[in-house]
Amino acid sequence: MTIVTIHQPNYIPYLGFFDKMKKADTFVILDNVQFVRTGKFAWQHRQKIRTKEGAMWLTIPVKREFKIDINKVQIDKQDWQIKHWNAIKTNYSSSNHWDDYSTELEKFYHVEYNLLVDMTIPLIKWLADRFNINTKIEHASKIVQNELLSSTDLLIEIIKKLNGDTYISGKFGAEYLEKDKFMENNINLITQDFHHPVYEQKFSGFIPNLSSIDYLFNVGGKL
Repeated sequence: MTIVTIHQPNYIPYLGFFDKMKKADTFVILDNVQFVRTGKFAWQHRQKIRTKEGAMWLTIPVKREFKIDINKVQIDKQDWQIKHWNAIKTNYSSSNHWDDYSTELEKFYHVEYNLLVDMTIPLIKWLADRFNINTKIEHASKIVQNELLSSTDLLIEIIKKLNGDTYISGKFGAEYLEKDKFMENNINLITQDFHHPVYEQKFSGFIPNLSSIDYLFNVGGKL
């Protein structure tokens, strides 16, 4: 069985992102699909961290362009970096594992970026390393260049190019996947069954589904 999973490059993703990566032989960064600015799937340029008051959004400002692929989205300005880092430092500097990871993470916030993926993809790979995930990572834009393919057809073409026979879908896959097409192409379709761990956060009252850096700073790199 050769397991493939595919996901858009999110900004400092939540733990479920890395759970899916860990369970696959190959994780494909879906960088050649349309950027989503708002709604429940809009995680490519924003994420939540924990504060004393609750959850706080960190959003990378991007230029407003209509129907643009993720790997072409440009960052609008550069002053967001110090704001993001100061928010992270303020809320996590006294966490158990701050000293283990903060110096490396801070370096990402002292570089000027043009494209959104220039920031988000290296961060994803850094976090995967911190969580000791050895899954092979590929970029969809380097695997399939057919712009006419979309949705399920694009996913299936990527899986076939990688000689995969099993695909792990996220929990929202049922909302958009054409399941019959996986069966027609002899691809086993599995839905991710992720149960978010409950752990001690810096502030009282547990909040799930935050950026994985919340887990990293509070618990460490063992998933």
